[in-house]
Amino acid sequence: ILSNSVGCDSIINISLTEKITSSNVTSEEANCFGYGKFIINSLENVQFPVQLIIQNHGTYQVDNIPFTIDDLPAGNYTFDLTDHDGCIINNNSTFNIQEFVPFNIQINVSENQDNYVLDIDTDMNPETIQWTPASGLSCSDCISTVAKPDKDTEYIVVLTDAEGCTISDTVFLKAKITEIIDIDIPNIFTPDGDGYNEIFYAKSTKEGLLYDMYIYDRWGENIYSALGLTINEATGGWDGIFKNKKALPGVYVYMIIVDYGNGKKETFSGDVLLIR
Repeated sequence: ILSNSVGCDSIINISLTEKITSSNVTSEEANCFGYGKFIINSLENVQFPVQLIIQNHGTYQVDNIPFTIDDLPAGNYTFDLTDHDGCIINNNSTFNIQEFVPFNIQINVSENQDNYVLDIDTDMNPETIQWTPASGLSCSDCISTVAKPDKDTEYIVVLTDAEGCTISDTVFLKAKITEIIDIDIPNIFTPDGDGYNEIFYAKSTKEGLLYDMYIYDRWGENIYSALGLTINEATGGWDGIFKNKKALPGVYVYMIIVDYGNGKKETFSGDVLLIR
């Protein structure tokens, strides 16, 4: 009740409405570098600037939203929000930054007759994908690629997400030989001096291949070895001589290792009959 100077009274009714403020905040788990995020997504019925206090971490001035703090180690936090008018938005509220959980990655390999299909299985949402080496691949930056290496190759794939975290995996693939190559190894030779079939050596439908040769007697003793021989050439083949003497007629065991020149080698073994 108010009275004026002449004694008249007046009654003034004042209606007060409580200022109700609210906030919407979220947190994100720590990344691979060990830091998570606290995000103020929205603030209702507040007067900016707003003061944010994260206990035992720091004090921040929020001028607009969304507002993000991205340097928080994993753990439990308590925070307060107060607007410019002193209104308390949050008091002793809490949030949690979870520990980083490493991403999983695996290269799944499907083998076909003349190639391999490589598929990446991962729970990361990659920003970039990089396969190395790129040779022999249908795509070097795809989640799935077809590999047709011309030599035995170890492929590495590296995935990087939007925050710069990386994961990788490797796979070793053997070369695919699509060309049909016949290797012909005789089972008889006759080093008797008549100039015919004097040398035991390997032949093939493909020129230029190299091979290693090992000859053993019936007791398993290595009586002849030659490395880096050229296919289809008698030079370097076995002439039936052992320790500067003519080897006795009979059955001998050979092992021949052919190098196809693409990282793949193949071993052939069997018996050869020496006749004089």
